[in-house]
Amino acid sequence: MSIEKYFQSGAMNWFKEGENSRYSSFHWNEINTQTLEAANVVLEVCQKTNNPAIGIVGFGFGRETELLIKKGVKAKIIGLDINYSRFSETKKIKTDLFQDNFFPVTASMNNTPFANDTFDATLCLETMMHSDNPATTLRELTRITKPSGIIIFNMSTTQGIIRDLGHMLSVEGLPRIIVRLKERVLLTGDSSSKRTRLYSREQIEDIILKNSNTEVVETRNYLKGLSTYIVLKKSDKNKDF
Repeated sequence: MSIEKYFQSGAMNWFKEGENSRYSSFHWNEINTQTLEAANVVLEVCQKTNNPAIGIVGFGFGRETELLIKKGVKAKIIGLDINYSRFSETKKIKTDLFQDNFFPVTASMNNTPFANDTFDATLCLETMMHSDNPATTLRELTRITKPSGIIIFNMSTTQGIIRDLGHMLSVEGLPRIIVRLKERVLLTGDSSSKRTRLYSREQIEDIILKNSNTEVVETRNYLKGLSTYIVLKKSDKNKDF
């Protein structure tokens, strides 16, 4: 089963049951820090743009949308997710996200229904690592972003199994590591092996370099190197997609 089909069929029950039940507070603090960094970039874009449009590819349960609203971002916000239940489940507990300027769309991140040059900023946080082909996803994110627009995403990063385990142990603690290793080997439950791909820094750089219509604005490492945060700017002249 492809990762896309996996997410299309499941509702991420572990997430609904509570973030801290699976990952440590340090993990979520690092993820939230990346989201905050992205929100600040988007806020700056919106302040310089008339009638801005923001795309959130990989809506999940609304983390980015919620923070943008709290930041006071004034923009048309379109959230995309491959599974409609993400929107229906979120609406039960976060009704304030579904305002007049928010529009939910159910579609694949590799084949979105948006026209070329739709968004002034496109966010894809905690999502690219769930793509069956991140190079294809990045091309699609670039296509739907306006010339000179901003693309922000992150990717799960590997530094080799020994270093990864050492960092994971310090970040998550032994009990969580044992559970997740068991899932990965046995492919039980919501195993990360079913839904996540890890990439070396060299592989991430290669994906970005092959996406010739963008330039790197910023990269940062989080989670002790287990997550790479990337900001790209699209060229001011379109190339064929």
